Amino acid sequence: INAEYMGDERKLLDNMLLSVVGETTKLMGDFREEQRRFTSAQEAQARRTRQLAGVTTKEDTVAQEREERIQKLAEQGFTQEQIDQLVITKAIAEEREAEINRIYKALLDLHQCFKDLNVLVIEQGTLVDRIDYNIETTKTEVVKAVKELDSALAITKKSRKFLIIMIVLIVLIVLMLAALVAKIMW
Repeated sequence: INAEYMGDERKLLDNMLLSVVGETTKLMGDFREEQRRFTSAQEAQARRTRQLAGVTTKEDTVAQEREERIQKLAEQGFTQEQIDQLVITKAIAEEREAEINRIYKALLDLHQCFKDLNVLVIEQGTLVDRIDYNIETTKTEVVKAVKELDSALAITKKSRKFLIIMIVLIVLIVLMLAALVAKIMW
């Protein structure tokens, strides 16, 4: 705006500028509303086409419900900005809910991992207890075996001594008999 304009001309120019800005803002709002309606109509037509073809998706159902909610809000007198704000707020809330559900599922998975780990620890503890019991039993049996081996060794030594004594006695008896036979023969 040029400094040459003074007084009334300046006011007139400011009023015209405000009027043009207001009209532009209104036209942009109307354009956005018409664009939204057109996009909604295209999506609705695509949904109807899929429905007629017998193909419906979860996205179609969700989109249809969303459009119905937006339509009801518009009928209740909400402005497009208010509706957009509500849609954004709802989307944020749904995103948070989805994230909470993902965290919940992750916690359930973690809980299951801990339960499985607990079972493994219990099984390993039982296995360690069995190994410990088997070691103790083996130790007791080895001690008994050592005693029996010592006993068998002692018996074997006694048997050897007895066998040697018997052999010596038999040799002495044979020698005595041989001497007796030799004496009788002479």
